[in-house]
Amino acid sequence: MHYDVNSRWFVDVMADIGGFGVASDITLQGTATVGYNWTDTLASSFGYKALSTDYEEDGFRYDATQHGIFTRLAVKF
Repeated sequence: MHYDVNSRWFVDVMADIGGFGVASDITLQGTATVGYNWTDTLASSFGYKALSTDYEEDGFRYDATQHGIFTRLAVKF
């Protein structure tokens, strides 16, 4: 989801789910960002991301959640 607060400020929210036993039992991901359009072609944003993976095959198990803040610079053309 992308929401323009006004012509300069925006909010982005994204979430997805996958796996379902194909590549992993389940994978979840979500981000939320607040951004600013400096010009028509340059924007930056600051956000938070979480990624969780549950995978098991042949005795190997990977079940982890990673999360933290991030920044992003976008050049639009």
